Amino acid sequence: MSAPPPSAPDTDPPSLPVDWEGWLERWERMQARHLHDRAGRVRTLVEAVSCAAPDEGARILELGCGPGGILQALAARHPTAQLVGVDHDPVLLAVAGATAGRRPLTLLVDADLRRPEWAAQVELAVPAQGRAFDAVVSSTALHWLDRDQLGRAYALAHALLRPGGVLLNADRFRFVDDRLDALAEAMREQHDQEADAAETWSEWWAGVAATPALTELRRERDRRFPATDHAHGHGLTADDHRALLRAAGFTRVDTLWAWYDSAVLCALR
Repeated sequence: MSAPPPSAPDTDPPSLPVDWEGWLERWERMQARHLHDRAGRVRTLVEAVSCAAPDEGARILELGCGPGGILQALAARHPTAQLVGVDHDPVLLAVAGATAGRRPLTLLVDADLRRPEWAAQVELAVPAQGRAFDAVVSSTALHWLDRDQLGRAYALAHALLRPGGVLLNADRFRFVDDRLDALAEAMREQHDQEADAAETWSEWWAGVAATPALTELRRERDRRFPATDHAHGHGLTADDHRALLRAAGFTRVDTLWAWYDSAVLCALR
């Protein structure tokens, strides 16, 4: 299996040579610059899957898989797992398809998490015997969704999980008190000053825009996401997420890892 899927020919990687591994490495360095102990957060996410997934033949779904770095981490920890990554960014899907997507047991699905059809698209893409997932994971992705979209995504993820399955969401979550948000922001700024030099989010995308081989993919991205609000969580707190997860049917929600406003939430089906 490979990606992008046949239903989305406009996201096919360009014919000009591209250093896909290099773009993924640049993305990972950029993410590490902005997220304190991102490696620890990802490690928590990957290891926590083991709480629900069998040692052999696990089925894991990643929402907002981006360029595929976490899919690769999941594959390294769970080598026999069937992995499915969902994203709607044509640039990032192209990177993922040329890196993580080379693995036979990894499938990428081009679907928009803001729309409820994404779950049906996953079901159509995945063999019938693999549609009950052991784990659904996401990292630094679901803050693209507003409250209604997020609640619906959690409910759809709940329906895709088998009984006993687990949902893990690693992201930044606002505090109830503005003073704590200000403290978290100050700590992030200190981390940025201490971190190794790396591109910012804007600089990474400027690099994409300056690469002729990626021009068509970038144009398609601009078409899909015109003036997208990239606000973290749209003002949602961790308590908001817990309430939405419980409303979606999850029986237990708790925090596995946290650093100020960065956390990994775990929800049990």
